[in-house]
Amino acid sequence: MSHDNRSVFHRIVSEAINGRKIGLFDELFAHDSVDHDLPPGTPRGPAGTKAKLGGFIEAFPDLELTFEDEVVDGDKIAGRGFFTGTHRGAFNGIAPTGKSVKVPFMDLWRFENGKVAEYWGAPDLLGLLKQLGAV
Repeated sequence: MSHDNRSVFHRIVSEAINGRKIGLFDELFAHDSVDHDLPPGTPRGPAGTKAKLGGFIEAFPDLELTFEDEVVDGDKIAGRGFFTGTHRGAFNGIAPTGKSVKVPFMDLWRFENGKVAEYWGAPDLLGLLKQLGAV
């Protein structure tokens, strides 16, 4: 993996997600990128990933990602971390609870020509639902 891919990854986390510049996804993701974590019926490419993230930000307006580890191998970056946020909007039919959450996750990103080509995410959604009191 080139240094440029690592820079793209860090821009996605710090500027696009944590900095709420979601429009950067159009620049940093390939137009036909595949987010393997999208719900059925969500469009491919940056639009689908932006829609998914937008739903999380509506539910957790102070959402922030923290990566504690990254492993680089060729055109891939694997990461482990957590996100934090306060449940202030509906999430998957769960009314806002006002509860703060800390949810661990693992991600895998594949890059092609300096853009995200594929993404796999594994957040602890059961843990999130428990923290919200839904389980």
